[in-house]
Amino acid sequence: MVRIRLNVAYLDDHRSKLQAALIVALMSFLILYLLQPFKVVRHGFTVLGTIRTINYALVGGLIFYLAEVFIQPLYQAIIKTHNTIVVTSWYTLQLLIGGTIVFVVKNAWLDFNYLNWSEFLVTLSRSFAIGIFPLLVLFLLMSFRGGSRNKVALSSQSNSDSLLLETERLVLLKSEDNYTTVFYRTENGVKKKLLRGSLTSFEKQLSYPLFRCHRSFIVNLEAVESSEGNSQGYSLTLADVPMKVTVSRKHLPQFRKLWDVRTGDS
Repeated sequence: MVRIRLNVAYLDDHRSKLQAALIVALMSFLILYLLQPFKVVRHGFTVLGTIRTINYALVGGLIFYLAEVFIQPLYQAIIKTHNTIVVTSWYTLQLLIGGTIVFVVKNAWLDFNYLNWSEFLVTLSRSFAIGIFPLLVLFLLMSFRGGSRNKVALSSQSNSDSLLLETERLVLLKSEDNYTTVFYRTENGVKKKLLRGSLTSFEKQLSYPLFRCHRSFIVNLEAVESSEGNSQGYSLTLADVPMKVTVSRKHLPQFRKLWDVRTGDS
């Protein structure tokens, strides 16, 4: 039996946000046009009804996209914890925002004849009931995508926090006593995230090209721009990371082998 783990995660690059918005718009249109749930859009398969349905779907996709681009970074800045409950709360907030705007758009279509609290609550509940399906499809696609691409999932010691991203975006892990700082690339540059757990515990979750080069560092060899040193140790330069990463004498032989393979000198 095939088991699918639903991947509920933030969308952290512009392309993913745009693709997700298109999925939300398409799914919303199909649900509204083919099923006509709650008889909200009685289009009768007419031209005007179809245009009205497309309008609702595009508004839903646009709301999703704008919320991801402008509100999601603020949400993450305020709520720094990253776990399933927090991320799910973000998408719930999106449905609340979407339902509110759909209520306004609906009244604009109907000359604001339904501008009251009762109608607002009805619109909100229907928006939640309809909007949950595009989000579930989105989470499923994210899960399949996560399984088909080379990703790493870093889980904190208590499993209360995690970070899921492509291996190529992971730059460096730095030990901070009982915590580990993770440096990773986004479309806005390199960001940092602090996860509870020793560097050794995260090392067990990783494989090549992630390499333990020092008691304080795990480095992505693909992110190394240059290296210099001698038999006592090496110093590595990483793109967009303002620090030198040390390769200790203990890890130097293995580093040289891997570095030679990467640079084609073997």
